[in-house]
Amino acid sequence: MNTSKTILKTSLLFKHLLWTVFLLTLFRIIFYFVFHVEFEQSSLSDILHAFYIGFKFDLRLTVIIYLPLYISLFIVTVLAPKQESNFSKRTVFWSVFYSVINTFIFIFYLFDFGFYDYLHGRIDSSVLKFLATPKISFQMIWETYPVIWASLAILLFCLINYIVLRYVLFRQFHQVRINRLLIEERFKYKLGIFVLVFFTLAFSVYGKLSFYPLRWSDAYFNQQLTLSALASNPILFFVKSFKFKDHQIDEKTLRNFYTDLVNYLGIKDPDSQKLNFLRRIENVEPIVPGDPNIVVIILESMASFKTGLFGNPLNPTPHLDKLADSSLLFTRFYVPTIATARSVFTSITGLPDVSTIKTGSRNPFMVNQETIINQLSHHQKFYFLGGSASWGNIRGLLSHNIKNINIFEEGDYTSERTDVWGISDYHLLQEANKVFKKQKNPFFAIVQTAGFHRPYTIPTNIDDFKLASPSKSELEDAGFGSLAEYNSIRFEDFSLGTFLNQAKKENYYDNTIFIIYGDHGLPVTKAKHVNPMRARLGIDLYHVPLIMHAPKFFKPAQESKTASLVDILPTIAHIVGRPYAHRSLGRSLFDPQFDQNRFAFTYGWFSHPPQLGLMGDKFYYLKNSDGSETLSDIYSNDAQINYAQEKPELLIKMRNLCEALYRAGQYLLTHNPQLESDKKQKM
Repeated sequence: MNTSKTILKTSLLFKHLLWTVFLLTLFRIIFYFVFHVEFEQSSLSDILHAFYIGFKFDLRLTVIIYLPLYISLFIVTVLAPKQESNFSKRTVFWSVFYSVINTFIFIFYLFDFGFYDYLHGRIDSSVLKFLATPKISFQMIWETYPVIWASLAILLFCLINYIVLRYVLFRQFHQVRINRLLIEERFKYKLGIFVLVFFTLAFSVYGKLSFYPLRWSDAYFNQQLTLSALASNPILFFVKSFKFKDHQIDEKTLRNFYTDLVNYLGIKDPDSQKLNFLRRIENVEPIVPGDPNIVVIILESMASFKTGLFGNPLNPTPHLDKLADSSLLFTRFYVPTIATARSVFTSITGLPDVSTIKTGSRNPFMVNQETIINQLSHHQKFYFLGGSASWGNIRGLLSHNIKNINIFEEGDYTSERTDVWGISDYHLLQEANKVFKKQKNPFFAIVQTAGFHRPYTIPTNIDDFKLASPSKSELEDAGFGSLAEYNSIRFEDFSLGTFLNQAKKENYYDNTIFIIYGDHGLPVTKAKHVNPMRARLGIDLYHVPLIMHAPKFFKPAQESKTASLVDILPTIAHIVGRPYAHRSLGRSLFDPQFDQNRFAFTYGWFSHPPQLGLMGDKFYYLKNSDGSETLSDIYSNDAQINYAQEKPELLIKMRNLCEALYRAGQYLLTHNPQLESDKKQKM
């Protein structure tokens, strides 16, 4: 029995794969040398890493391209071996087919090189706008690039491809005499070979030994766009960009509301034509002297009504409640949206994530963002996540925009993985504490918890935490859907309390500002302690606690001013007394000039069109999906009263500001590039 024929045919597939991967790698090398001047500031290790990431993207594309050949070989070898002789006759077809495919790739790369030379970015779906004026576009190409020589190169490339495929890669296949021995090979043997090949190819497409696959954000491991371009595969990037090509910006409408934003944000150099949002804050008097450490802890799903702080009868958060007693508590703090990835985006950029398709962190067009974090130049930067930073493509947002940030994620910890979200919150905070106590210089850190989320897994090896078992009716009355949910928030609270108790024993504690808030709220179900008006309006989707804990610097107090997540970064810059520049839609919570004009914008992306809202100290303006408007007293017990007609001036003010913040948010998602001063500072 001849058992080498099946291996021969699968080796034929791999030879094709290697040929195309070789071509794509060659194109990447050419790209590097054509634009080599732009890599002069890049380290050799970063360049090699970009090639490594690019190779994995190239391999993914190649496997996808050769899937038809794999399927054809599988059919004629395993399912219908009697057709094998016909397949050998069709090698001419496959030679032509893949010559055409590879030539198309070559042409695409030529356009990509021209696109990069013109716009310094890899080709994306925005190129389609040039089709609107084909005559002008073609004339520009004709007058700018060597079209005739490029056409000759394309023909030559196509010919070389066909020769290699037809007379080199298929040569060995033609030399094999097709006979009955092929058909007599054992079915299980042939099936086993192809199953093994399938999983090899599937892993090549997945691209990583981690919970999350290779994603576009892996190419954005560095602040330099040229390195990201070198690490990207232009065809895969082009296809990916189609999902986000419909981000619409109505600049004309934004200009109509620009004056409202100038007054609200305090823009000193307004320019309605250029839509200037840049503010430079100089001579900032620090709230806390001496470059304190900043530790931001984002608590998963920590809705205010779920906490004892805001009257939950089951007392699920005793540690958080006790912490608030010795801290500065903002009782009217709101996040713009109810998705974790959107809140993380806002935490890093100071912009509400008003993306209509997926989230800003998942959109490659929105990866380049200025952040005030960059301007904390004396602070070492850390980000801690129990799972993978590939989640939500958050890695691209962090690595591409924050210089020398240290990302700790799954695989970096000694603690064991608990569930889909990585290590538990308890172990995550323990791991962060180990890093903090080793630091000799000031540091800025974000710790993102994830445990209070389905499947609500609680580790079994933590003896100090005890499960509780209230009745079903008690759970429902307190707004909990299950016992697992209730114990999960208790465990998140326990993890936070344990961490802070341990931090108090460390040297860094006294000189650290802990800023703790929920990433988003939750819908109210049957919670009896929630005001009916708040429940009807969905306010608790956005209302979360904000605690600033630093006993050495802040006296215990409750602050009732309206605050938003977009205000966090300007507030941090104010705390440390750093001059800073930003385009965010936030203002420092310690700047008294804004205290009489504070609102929080909310964005209900879950409805179409989205529900827009503006929260004030007493009233909440909503523009609903159907176009209707409500102006509601958030403390009223009557859920039906609408003050839209009774308070027309307030309605107009809040309507205009709400629309202005929404339009500005849309615009800035793609118009908030890193500042030149920060780029020079980071070099």
